[in-house]
Amino acid sequence: MKANTGMANTAYFLIITLAAGYLLSIGKAIVVPIIFAIFLAFLLYPICRKLESKKFPRILAILTTMLSVAILLFGMITLFTFLFSGLFEDLEIFKTRIMATIQAALEWVATIPWLQKGVAPLLQDGGSGLFNRFSTSIGNMLVSSTAFIGYLGIVTVYSFLFLLYRSAFKKFILSWFKGSRYNEMETMLYKFQKVTQSYFGGMFIAIILIGTINSIGLFFIGVDNAILFGFFASFLAIIPYIGTSIGSLLPALYALVNYDELWKAIAVLVFFQGVQAVEGNFITPRIVGHQVSINPLVAIVALLVGGVFWGIAGMVLSLPLIALTRVLLDNFEDTKPFAHLLSDKFSEK
Repeated sequence: MKANTGMANTAYFLIITLAAGYLLSIGKAIVVPIIFAIFLAFLLYPICRKLESKKFPRILAILTTMLSVAILLFGMITLFTFLFSGLFEDLEIFKTRIMATIQAALEWVATIPWLQKGVAPLLQDGGSGLFNRFSTSIGNMLVSSTAFIGYLGIVTVYSFLFLLYRSAFKKFILSWFKGSRYNEMETMLYKFQKVTQSYFGGMFIAIILIGTINSIGLFFIGVDNAILFGFFASFLAIIPYIGTSIGSLLPALYALVNYDELWKAIAVLVFFQGVQAVEGNFITPRIVGHQVSINPLVAIVALLVGGVFWGIAGMVLSLPLIALTRVLLDNFEDTKPFAHLLSDKFSEK
């Protein structure tokens, strides 16, 4: 009888997990902005509370905080638009050089006997087909990024409402718990806020630090637009383990097609791999904090699952959601082993 009950519970768990995954997948347009809004509300809450303690009305405190963040974001977007404008002026020259580089690479590959048949069609069109596929992939990525940016409007509205009615939301959640459980849940909500602030606040500092390191490294290697490429790669560091490596591809490609010295492109790749190692093992863990430190295996799986379900947004949200899940599981005696499984201390006794 107990065996049957265990199998039934396992079956229920799998059914609920699959159903939840399906609903999260089809409900991306609704769920993702709400999650981002909750995280943003957690981040802005301390500032709003500080302003309210200085006798600001709640609405005015929220509007002042959001306006300050909007000005900061506008300044950053303006700066990067200015930096990108200089790069776009050389786009046609860049395209010509990259086509010549692709052609030379295909001719070299064609010298390998067992690859000649596959490369022949590409050589006939001068590599333009390969370049068009690459351009399409970049275009799709930009469309996804534009859609991601398009969430900002609705996220702002949601965050404003979460902050405005935060007391009501808190009372609603706590009303489901009595006695000691009430205090435990209140503590857990506080931990949710601290984990969110630790992660996103730490990542902001890490992005500034990594961007500065990247820019200095690219400057000494001799790559133009060092600040643009350096901070572009650092922003991708919010995608754990692979973000900085992905960010190295653009400056490496730029160095490959714009300079006669092959060593510059190789130096860019080697340098960014070194930065990735330092960032993953020293910078991010120390800045973000132990509460957000997740078992690398779990983090990679969460990253892949988030990418499958929600694309770029899912990859960004994967780690903070796992960190909050860890806090939730650690709050109950029966689920503490699972919290330990998610922790980066899993290998310790």
